[in-house]
Amino acid sequence: MIYKNLLISFVFLFAIGCSSTNTIPEPNFEQTTVQSEPTCLSWKWYSPFFCYSGKANSVELRGTVSNNTGDKQFFLDYFLDSFDTDFPVGVAIKIDSTYYLLRKSQTDFSNTLLIRSEMSDEVISKLKGSSSSILLSYSNRSHTYNYQLSSGEAESLRKNAREVFDKLNSASKMKIVK
Repeated sequence: MIYKNLLISFVFLFAIGCSSTNTIPEPNFEQTTVQSEPTCLSWKWYSPFFCYSGKANSVELRGTVSNNTGDKQFFLDYFLDSFDTDFPVGVAIKIDSTYYLLRKSQTDFSNTLLIRSEMSDEVISKLKGSSSSILLSYSNRSHTYNYQLSSGEAESLRKNAREVFDKLNSASKMKIVK
């Protein structure tokens, strides 16, 4: 009985400390960034507890709004498990039997390989409203790797897309004092 109460207390405290999105005001760059929680693509028994931002084999969604122009951009951040021996070409996403090639905007070689790809408004709208399967495709110069998201992973990605989109649209313009 004591173990059950201890487990319930741990889960409750863990759930309180979690948030689904993170809003980062960036006055130096005159923009606001909304970043989703990661969706980890390879399930293991410990995945729900150790899925963190920047973890290998994870996907995050990011949205930015410019305080000067009001322009909004959406990005998909894909973190690879290991360094590729070949040059990364890009990422595509298949939603409702249609492939969308995402324009690569950044490649970061640090602890993990990050491919940041820009998502159009059409892709983010399709992702938010989709109810069918989602496939993520990563290509380098020699191979293409396809990853079919499970129903839980796809729902997590859809939820993150809705949250980032809604939070970015509700973000108020920051007042920059010079």
